[in-house]
Order: sequence, then C-alpha cells, then structure tokens
Amino acid sequence: PVMAEVAKATLERTPECHKRSIINTALKGFDGDVVKDANVKGARPFTQIWTVWACDKVLDVPVHYVPGPKGTDVRVTADEVRDH
Repeated sequence: PVMAEVAKATLERTPECHKRSIINTALKGFDGDVVKDANVKGARPFTQIWTVWACDKVLDVPVHYVPGPKGTDVRVTADEVRDH
C-alpha cells in the first residue's frame, strides 16, 4: 500500500510516465514525541524520504508514519513531492 501511495503522489509531476522505481529510502527524522496510546511501546511519528525514478525525473517523496492504538497510519501527499 505505501508503494502505491508513493506512485500515486508522483503522478502530477510525471503524468506521461508509466514506469516508476523506488531507488532509495532514507530516514528524515522523528516528527514528535512518543505516542502514549500507540500499539507499540515507545513508538514515535517519523518521516522517510523515498527517492523515485519516473522516466526522466528523479523525485523525493516524503512518507509520514504516525503510530496509533490500532497500528501506524501512513500519509503521502502529492504537494510535498520535490525534484531530487
């Protein structure tokens, strides 16, 4: 599901491209304190940067992970996608 969300977020930047590959992932950092009601003790929200090759472009896509009582929510939005 995360890969599908990342691919969907890059569509606005490369609508003519039908091939995409994840070429790197990296931890950007933590986005807050420990979430007390998370289903995993000590879990904190964090962001990764996924680098995507889409035809002639290389794009960085922030992927936000937010732990909660039923698991971790993942958020990817097209407006945060940037050229690498």
